[in-house]
Amino acid sequence: MKIRVLLVEGYPILSDSLQLLINNSKDFEVVGCVNNELDIFRVIREAKPGIVLIDLESLNDKGVDAIKIARKSCTNVKIVVLIPPDNQETLLEAVKSGATSYCLKSASSSDLFLAMTRAYKDDKYIDSSLASQILNEFMLSGDNAISEKLTVREVEVLKLAAQGYTNKQIAKKLFLSPGTVKNHLSNIYSKLNCHNRAQAVNKAIKKNLCNCLSKKSI
Repeated sequence: MKIRVLLVEGYPILSDSLQLLINNSKDFEVVGCVNNELDIFRVIREAKPGIVLIDLESLNDKGVDAIKIARKSCTNVKIVVLIPPDNQETLLEAVKSGATSYCLKSASSSDLFLAMTRAYKDDKYIDSSLASQILNEFMLSGDNAISEKLTVREVEVLKLAAQGYTNKQIAKKLFLSPGTVKNHLSNIYSKLNCHNRAQAVNKAIKKNLCNCLSKKSI
């Protein structure tokens, strides 16, 4: 049985293209399509999708409202958002509003389907180019659950790791030896109960997101 998808897309041409793409996949099917945030509640109740796919940019300034409405409409539905490149404000608002997965609009179809699959399994997907932006912003904010666990140096190492720097590159930027960087990463993995960089970055974002949401009324 295919996973049911509600598409929220404000641009008709993109709506048609995304519907065709999704319906031709082996794992997903579009069971509803709306072009504004006001119809989301009704269609979720009628179509009972497992995933709501939202193109934030196409809804102008109503994209975040769409996420909130979807979350309130059904607590079990997973929300995947398409993020335009170089729009950090939209990205951070989407994170704070509680979307499940974040995929660039410029991503490949395989990345989109991966984001949707991960979301459906309640496993947050964050495009690697977006992860460092999110993590960096949370590290700078007052709602920071991770920095309470990590040392200042470990936070610096994690932020650089999120940006894709190798151990040698991190060592050079922070004037450390590669062995010291490796030790910092090992400590980070231990404190965050994870096994690699990707897991550490995702867990850092999730922990800060949970902390932020617990203090933010949605």
